[in-house]
Amino acid sequence: TDGGRSWSRAAPLNVPNSNTKFDAIVLAPYSNTILMALNNMRRGPFCESCRTHLHLIASPDGGVSWRHVASIEDEIRTGVRIHYPSMHQLDHSRVVVAYSRFYLGKCGAPSQEQLTKNFAKFKDACPGLTNPNQAKPETLNPKP
Repeated sequence: TDGGRSWSRAAPLNVPNSNTKFDAIVLAPYSNTILMALNNMRRGPFCESCRTHLHLIASPDGGVSWRHVASIEDEIRTGVRIHYPSMHQLDHSRVVVAYSRFYLGKCGAPSQEQLTKNFAKFKDACPGLTNPNQAKPETLNPKP
């Protein structure tokens, strides 16, 4: 109400996995409704360093209570990280969520020999190589 000159005391949020990168926006024209994109994954014996389960949660009361509203990605696979969400509200009924999908490991571009002789082994070692969500090299550096 004072243009950001004064702040309330910081308090913990009751949201899952709040120690990871998340993004939150106040939805217009609903001035008390907050939408948050975050990784809703608890570490455990199956995955010690996972960043998966990218979900949207909403608070209709300014952050006091939260409820799950959508699952964007729920893939659990060794070496895959789904994280760093960012959101933008387009209009009163649409929100865009952008995020990173990262494949761990060092995978150089395959040689012609790898592609023809050992493609099955190479694509298993580098899961991002054949994933349709990944940009094709020609779209990264378009020819003039």
